[in-house]
Amino acid sequence: MNLEEIKNRFALLCGLTAAEASQWSGLCQSAYDRIRSQCRDDVDLVEQGSVLSAAAAALAFYEYVLCREEQDGGDFAAGEVKITKGGRGIDCARALWQQAQAEIAPLLRSDTFFFGVTGRWHHEAQ
Repeated sequence: MNLEEIKNRFALLCGLTAAEASQWSGLCQSAYDRIRSQCRDDVDLVEQGSVLSAAAAALAFYEYVLCREEQDGGDFAAGEVKITKGGRGIDCARALWQQAQAEIAPLLRSDTFFFGVTGRWHHEAQ
């Protein structure tokens, strides 16, 4: 997993130059930290780096789309993705993140356990 690779993928997804994307590097760092902190201890971050970096970039892109929606009132273009208020841009960014999340799921540890008792749901942290 490589922060520079995440930043490059993020810029590509957003349709930004490296210079334009640099103002969003904190978003990429946050995505990197979140993914890395959730990896199981036995995961080789170098061997699995490409898929983990792609997931972190997808997460950063999703958060970028959400930020831009808030800042711009709903209309903006990111690369080939055009986000319009009431449009499907956020849904597309979320779907990209969810697909990436599903791909890395086997590499992540599960910190929670959910079970149901008598029709009520309970949550226990492991």
